[in-house]
Amino acid sequence: MESTRPAAYYPDSLGQTEASISRQIKLLTAKNLLSSRPDPQNKRKHITVPTTLGMQITEAATAIVRRNFGPEYAAMGEDHLLQLIAGLQHLHRIVCRPGKQGACDHPLGL
Repeated sequence: MESTRPAAYYPDSLGQTEASISRQIKLLTAKNLLSSRPDPQNKRKHITVPTTLGMQITEAATAIVRRNFGPEYAAMGEDHLLQLIAGLQHLHRIVCRPGKQGACDHPLGL
């Protein structure tokens, strides 16, 4: 499914830069988890979608999270779940500073 949201939406909503998102897409494409092709209507844009393997891994991970934590997340309620997500995103921004040992650009990362 292709999105109609502007490309700038995704880095902002994820708390990342466009360059960071681009690097992640390249890494995931190299691991055959995403497929990317030029947009036939605008060659400067690319259409990126999960591969079959990418979807299988996503579905398996989602099933594990739901199986192990579904009742807890449901008991939290929407407001608390959104607060948890915001807190984890904030922690990610702190931990994954460029150049920091163990940051997202670390060679051991995905």
